[in-house]
Amino acid sequence: MAYREVDMWEILNVLRRLGRGESQATVARHTEHCRKTIRRYVTTAAELGWSPGGEEPTEELAATIYRRLRPSGDGSPGEVEQRLLPHREQIREWLKAPPGKKRGLQLTKVHGLLRRRSGVDVPYSSLHRFAIKHCGFRERRRVTLRRAECDPGELAEVDFGKLGLIPHPETDRRRTA
Repeated sequence: MAYREVDMWEILNVLRRLGRGESQATVARHTEHCRKTIRRYVTTAAELGWSPGGEEPTEELAATIYRRLRPSGDGSPGEVEQRLLPHREQIREWLKAPPGKKRGLQLTKVHGLLRRRSGVDVPYSSLHRFAIKHCGFRERRRVTLRRAECDPGELAEVDFGKLGLIPHPETDRRRTA
């Protein structure tokens, strides 16, 4: 699932469902949040003194959880983004394709280089969002192949390769399949 912004009301909805005894898997299915996100909400709510099955979650609780999990809601850079901003030009340079090459370094390699050379250890997903936002990552179009729209049995695809030696049913001689 792609990263998306949530609001306080979605958090309140998740907590209310959990408070009614729904499982995290059921809540995830109905709210389109992953179970990991739901666990973060529950853990943060527990730190604030709320537990499922107890009292009804309040709007104040949901607002506090929202502020804790999304501290930079005013548009200013978050903690990880602030740590990456001084290295923006270096990240751009690593991602830029050198002359004669189609592309620069992979983002996983950049993630490792940042940790080793600069001592900046951030989650990969945060680096990915930063690279998209500040370094032009993923701006170029990717080549995709369209699948032919056809009815069943109208088109056949064949892969070639060697399966091994198989006995022929009539001659009982082993042949390459």
